Amino acid sequence: MNCTAENFRISLFRGIACILILCAMGCSSPSPDEDGETIQQKMYVDVPRGFAIEYPGNWQRITGDRAPETWVGWQSPRTEKQISIAAMRVFAAPASHSENLDVSLKVLPEIPDELTITAEKSVDLPFKDLRSVFGKTDLKTYWIIAVQAEGRRFILEFSALPKRFDSYLDLFEEMAESFTVLPGES
Repeated sequence: MNCTAENFRISLFRGIACILILCAMGCSSPSPDEDGETIQQKMYVDVPRGFAIEYPGNWQRITGDRAPETWVGWQSPRTEKQISIAAMRVFAAPASHSENLDVSLKVLPEIPDELTITAEKSVDLPFKDLRSVFGKTDLKTYWIIAVQAEGRRFILEFSALPKRFDSYLDLFEEMAESFTVLPGES
C-alpha cells in the first residue's frame, strides 16, 4: 500500500472515531455540582493531543503557559480566596515519557513540587497500564491517574480545596470514566 493510501486510511479512521465521540455528546447526562445544581456535561475532543473527555458545562477552559502547551484543563467558576475550588487537567506526555508515575510527576510541568502522595486508589478504567494515586499540597488535594494507551502517556489531574475534595470526587470519577484515548497513527 502506498503512503498516500495509508495516510487516507488513517485520516478516515480518525475522522470516524471523532464523529462517534461527538455523537456520544448527546448521550452525556447532567451531573449535580456540590450544591446539587444540575450541570449539563460537555464533550471536549482534542485530536492533536489524542483524547476526548467530558467536563461540566459551566467550567472554564485553561491551558498550560509554556510552549508547546502540554496540557489542557477546566476549572470550576467558583473560587475561595481567588483560588478555584476545583479543577482538572489532562497532560498529554510525549511518547518518550515511558517512566513510571512518580518520575512523570517530576518531569511534567506545573505539577507542584511539594505534592505528597498519600494513597493509592483503585479505579476501573479500560486501560492496561494505569496507576491512580491521591496526593496533597498545602493548598489542594489531588487525584492523579497515569494512563498509557495507543503508545502515548496521559496524566489526568483532578484537584480541589481540601475541605471540598470529597464533594467533588463523584464528579471527578465521572470525568475519569469519560476519558477516551483517540486512535493513534499506526
